[in-house]
Order: sequence, then structure tokens, then C-alpha cells
Amino acid sequence: MSISKISRGLVVAVFTVLIILLIFTNIHLTFSDLSLKYNIVAKIIYVIGLLGLITIYALLKEKLNKKKVKKVVSLTYRYVFLITVTFLIKIIFIYTMIKDISKFTTLAWAIISVLSAVVLKKIIYNISKSDLLSVVGMLMYALLPNIITNELIYFNMSCLTLFSLIVIMYMQKLIDELKQLGIKTNKYAILSLLTGISIGATMLLNLNSIIWIVVTLSMIFVTSNIDKTHLNFSNKIINNLRQKNKVMLYSIERIYINKIFISVVIIFISSYLSYTLLNILILKTINIPIITNVISSIKDPVGNNVIENFRLFKTIEKSNIISNFENFVFNSKGYYFMLCIYILFIEILTVFLRRRYDTKSSIIKILFIVMITMYTLFGLNILVYGQLLTALLILISVINTSNLYLNRDERIKLLNS
Repeated sequence: MSISKISRGLVVAVFTVLIILLIFTNIHLTFSDLSLKYNIVAKIIYVIGLLGLITIYALLKEKLNKKKVKKVVSLTYRYVFLITVTFLIKIIFIYTMIKDISKFTTLAWAIISVLSAVVLKKIIYNISKSDLLSVVGMLMYALLPNIITNELIYFNMSCLTLFSLIVIMYMQKLIDELKQLGIKTNKYAILSLLTGISIGATMLLNLNSIIWIVVTLSMIFVTSNIDKTHLNFSNKIINNLRQKNKVMLYSIERIYINKIFISVVIIFISSYLSYTLLNILILKTINIPIITNVISSIKDPVGNNVIENFRLFKTIEKSNIISNFENFVFNSKGYYFMLCIYILFIEILTVFLRRRYDTKSSIIKILFIVMITMYTLFGLNILVYGQLLTALLILISVINTSNLYLNRDERIKLLNS
């Protein structure tokens, strides 16, 4: 068995254990305080709204197909519908939860939420190739209610979610490019650069760089069938050298390097450079109060105190770790419980049906594992990371569903794309 298959299997095993822990934590919280009130009405509205919007989208798509509208026109109509619905939902949520908010801020936050939903849709479609599943994921995210009333936290949370999803999207495109064997282009280097820049933006928004270091390095172990490249010196340079030096250059040209190692190096360098430049640009050049207030309040965005954090971890009581873990599911126990139960059910089916684990979903699972672990151990603010963690769970639930149909050796696609 290859290292990549073993690595993906280990990721799924750890992720499954984490999901089981979330389920038991949810059950413990539910039965430990039966006096807690649940907003059943909101949950019913969420389910009805989700099913209703999916039905309307399916009918719209069917009607456009019957009229034999061009693919580009049909796609435009469908995206206009999805974006409009997401925008209006987010406007309503923001106005409902945050009082005395300006129209400009409301508009900006709604646009950020719409962009996040669109990127999430693209991530799902990249893996599943199913338009309907990607729409389900997008609407699941769009209908998430806003529980944050602090403007700075909400701004940080929304931007962090958007840029983190962009990182995942570029990583997916990068993996697709690296798996195309024998193609002599530098597109993988450009995608690595864009990934690094997006990571730099998330670091500026308080996502610790250690998380991305682990996720980026894991790409080396969970990916397989990656293209290789080598140095190629021009004849002009070789002809001007002595015979001994020519032989040395010819030897160097025969050395093939796995492209993923080059990509990882580019991502590391570009992420820290972009973080430094963005930090200087925003804090010292551009004076936008809400942005500078968020960035200025961030502590340790690049992991400078990680060693000290590990030292402090030795003094953290077990009860505090459990409390930190419980805080994640506390805000919406019913939603996380159903989502985790569904994910666990699909993971079990995946094992019984002998579906192989793909690289892209493994990377998303690694990101979730590392984030929830960092949060639990060091007690990071779940209000900032909660939306991103929820988006990752939605991604995983929908992608796991697609793997049951699309991730088979014969690649028979039973879902309509």
C-alpha cells in the first residue's frame, strides 16, 4: 500500500474519532442541562427554507433546459438566482442580529458572505462535478444564521472564512494541475503563489500559520501520481562552459524533482512575504478604521509564541480542555449533532462500500482536525473560528455524499452534473 493511501486512511480515522467525540459531547451537553431552551422554530425554518430553495433551483434549471437555452445563459440565470437569494438572506440576518449598523457595512458584509458561498460552491463542484450537490452546500451555508453581534468579530470571522475557502479552492486547482503528467507549464507555480498569498491574508486575520504549515506539508503525503520536473539549462549557457562543467550541468538536468515540493516551498515563501507586506500596507499605509481595529487587536498571527503556548499547555487543566471542546458545539447543538451524525453515517458507508478516499477531501479534513485541535488546546476564540469550522463541516458532509457515487474505480456518475 502506498504512503498516500496510508496517510489518507489515517486522516479519515482521526477525523472519524473527532466526529464521534463531537457527537458524544453534544449528547453530554444536551442531557447535562435539560432546562436549556432550543429554538425549534428556527431549525424548522432552516430545513423548510433549504428544501424550498433547492426545489425552486431544480425547477428553474429544468425549465431552462426544456427551453434549450444556451449553457452560458442558463448558468448566468442560475447564478443570479443563487447570488440574489444569498444576498437577501444575509442582509436580513445582519439587520436582525446587529443593531444600529450602517448601510455600507451591511452591504460590504453581505457581499463577503455571497463571495464565500460562491467559493464554497466551486469547491464542492470541483470534487463532485454535481451542480445540484454544490447548490445544496451553497444554500446550507447561505442559510446559516448570524449569532455574532460584535462588528469587529463579525468582520474578522467573515473575511477569515472567505480567504480560507479561497485557499482550499486554489489548493484543489493546484492538485489538479500537479496530477497532469508530462505537461510543461508553470501554471502550478502560479497557483502555488496564489495559494500562498491567500494564506498570508488568513494569517493577517488571526489564523495561526502553524495550521497552514501542517496542512501544506500534508499535501506531500496524501497526494499521489504527481508530475515531476527538472532544470533545463539553455544551450547558450552550456556552450560557454568547459567540458567538465558541461558534464556537471548535464548531470543536474537528469535530476527530476517532484513538483509538489516546489509548490510547498513557493507557498511557504509567498505566504510569509504576503503577510508581511499586507501587514505593512494595512497598518501603516491604509487608514480604514474597521480594518485597522481588527488587525491591530490580533495577537500572534504568525505563531511567534507557539513554543510558549506549548509550554503553557502543560499547565492547562483537563477540565479547561474539555470546556474549550464543548464551547464549539454549544452555540448550535442540534445543528452540529445532525451534521456530525450524517457525516459519521456516510463515513461508515464509505468503508463498507469500499470507496477510496480522495486527496482533496482529505486536505479539508486535515484543516478541520488541526483547527479544532489548536482551538481546544489553546482556548482560541470560537466566535472567530466558528463560521469557518461550520463551513468545513458542510463541505465535508456534501463531498462525502458525492464520494459514494462519484469516487469509484469505474467512475460511474449517477448524479446529474
